[in-house]
Amino acid sequence: MPLSGGPSPAENDPIATQQVRCGILSHVTEDRAQPKLQDVVTQFCTALRMREGIDAYRLAQLRGLLADRRKVWAGRESVPREEAGYLAELYPALDAAKYLYEGEERARIEDLAVELSEAVSAAFFSPER
Repeated sequence: MPLSGGPSPAENDPIATQQVRCGILSHVTEDRAQPKLQDVVTQFCTALRMREGIDAYRLAQLRGLLADRRKVWAGRESVPREEAGYLAELYPALDAAKYLYEGEERARIEDLAVELSEAVSAAFFSPER
């Protein structure tokens, strides 16, 4: 029980409660402290598809998460399948969304697709792996 006397966040969350029972509370805490890669990719691409333009906040989150994954995945034999799937679809999603835009905005999205694709490749195929 936390110092405030109220229920802990895990006690209000059935999934977290189950995970605490399994002894993986640190994993739950990490997930809540940092946005999930899947959520950031989905929100970023959805904004583009809805013609809302490039979401600078989500882009910064995505760049940070990719840099983090490169460090975390270095030296690993494999990467999480779900995250790999989202990252594999990032370039095609951006490439398709660029056709909703014209001129400089389209060019910016094209450049961004290449930049993020290179960051994904760096995370998957870092020299430390």
